[in-house]
Amino acid sequence: MSDKQFNVSTVSNDQPTEEQMAYAYVFLNELKANKQLEQDWQDHLQKASVPQYGIQDKISYLDNFLADSGYDTTAEAVLTLLKTPWWNDYIKSRQPNLQSDRFVQDLLQDTHLYKEWSQIIQECTQSGNLEKANQFLQNNGYDCTAIQVNASFQKMRSQNLNYWTGIYGQTTLKQGDGEAQVGPAVIVYGNSTVSVGPDKLFAFKYEQGVLTWTTEGRGGLEKNPHSGSITFSQISQPKRQDSFVGNIFSGTITYPPGSKNWSGTYNFNGKIGDPADDEKGKVYTPPSVNKSSVQQLADTLAPYVMIGFAIQMMYPVAAKIFSGAKVLWEKVKEKVQSQAKEAVEKTAQERPEVPAERFSESTTVEQLRDSLQRTADPARQEEIREEIQQTEQAQEKQYEEEERSVTEEGKNTEVLDDLMKLKV
Repeated sequence: MSDKQFNVSTVSNDQPTEEQMAYAYVFLNELKANKQLEQDWQDHLQKASVPQYGIQDKISYLDNFLADSGYDTTAEAVLTLLKTPWWNDYIKSRQPNLQSDRFVQDLLQDTHLYKEWSQIIQECTQSGNLEKANQFLQNNGYDCTAIQVNASFQKMRSQNLNYWTGIYGQTTLKQGDGEAQVGPAVIVYGNSTVSVGPDKLFAFKYEQGVLTWTTEGRGGLEKNPHSGSITFSQISQPKRQDSFVGNIFSGTITYPPGSKNWSGTYNFNGKIGDPADDEKGKVYTPPSVNKSSVQQLADTLAPYVMIGFAIQMMYPVAAKIFSGAKVLWEKVKEKVQSQAKEAVEKTAQERPEVPAERFSESTTVEQLRDSLQRTADPARQEEIREEIQQTEQAQEKQYEEEERSVTEEGKNTEVLDDLMKLKV
């Protein structure tokens, strides 16, 4: 890290404003859904912990990152929120449960329920209160809260690739300090099929939000022309110089020596959007893809992302104890109400039926055990036992990820706390 990366400014000893606290809340929530932002934040914290730089320079460095990422807040405001008892209560309250998992699965398979939920959330945005949404869940037999439903959706996206279905056509490849160039499109058709450029991948794996594949594939005729690892994320807060919001991915792709267009390892980044037109010698998408069916499913999921953002923004207002909650709501109210209205309009449109199995693959162990008790078919019992084992393993990895997240959050607090104690 060079000195040029620091934009030194006067660091105030004043307490964070309510507006700064409000955007600190938005930022910390975005870290949960946007793994690329989380990694960039971790990298900045690590650089800020290097002793050779001055305290004010380090704080300004972190403040600049927050501002450039689209958040009108400061490192001190982030630390202040992390250390409040309210934040710890919030972390606990947003843990998903069996009922919130079941609601998300039902929501995406029941057109009428999806429309009702969208309408309820839109009505909630008029008051900035989630009470009506929570009551709707209870009245319909789901013992959970709106914030837990949002958490279930995010959790399931880490376990089930169907939730990232879409055409990621705006991609770039970058090698070292070289210029970024147009990369191959990534198309997620669901859990069973993914294509990169003109090729559908063989034997890929998807765990904890990360898609990986090797050149070996399944072997024989089913080999891949490259290997890679990409992490899916979601941007809900546009950056200062980029207005995009939606699904993204980031990672690496490696082409073996002798490959036609590229060779070596590249940083591989992409976002939802139309792919580039094919060029002579470069095909960015499979020639035989039915993009309309992929887009239809992506459109089915889009309203829930909007609904989730609305829930997230209304929660602190309903809690009534978060400093800056009212300021936050006034800042985002227009955007939230607009997105909620759009979600209602989208869910009102006719859409194809979504096969139940597409979104039930993230079924909880409790649900699988219940199914095991209700079936008398020995073959099906054996299948369910295998599913239980696989789901338990996936949940164990999820718990490890949660622990890692908590640990990292603790480290964030330690690094920031050390800086603020030394601030002049």
